Amino acid sequence: MFDEITVIEQPLQHVLAIRQKTNCENLSELIQKSYDDIITYMTSIGVQPSGVPYISFSLECDMNDFELETGFPVAEAHDGSGSVIAAEIPESKAVVLMYKGPYQGLEHEYPKLMRWIVDNQAAPSGKYYEFYLNSPHEVPEAELITRMQIPLK
Repeated sequence: MFDEITVIEQPLQHVLAIRQKTNCENLSELIQKSYDDIITYMTSIGVQPSGVPYISFSLECDMNDFELETGFPVAEAHDGSGSVIAAEIPESKAVVLMYKGPYQGLEHEYPKLMRWIVDNQAAPSGKYYEFYLNSPHEVPEAELITRMQIPLK
């Protein structure tokens, strides 16, 4: 299950999200604040997440200046408000790697995904997604599970 690359059919997924320019400094605090703001908005409109939280960023990003999307899947489209926007994770084939361990280790796993893409003559669509299946508030760092996903063209 972990460290095994698979290909999935990602269905169209409605999300409520926040997009913002950032850098790697204080990234975990920024992500947590974004999640808190989205959950506050969702609560105010009576909507529950239909899946786990995620982040998304461009394959071509400069880690000192990039656009980060943080969000939660929702069962149907909803209007956003303020910094919270209605968005979608597009339908696509996607290459997936399940990772277990601390978030700091994720950067060492992306070369495996990119190598699979090259070896299989596939083409990435331009974004990375990380879906967080549990939380550092719930389990030790060594038990964190992240689904790393790159949509394909």
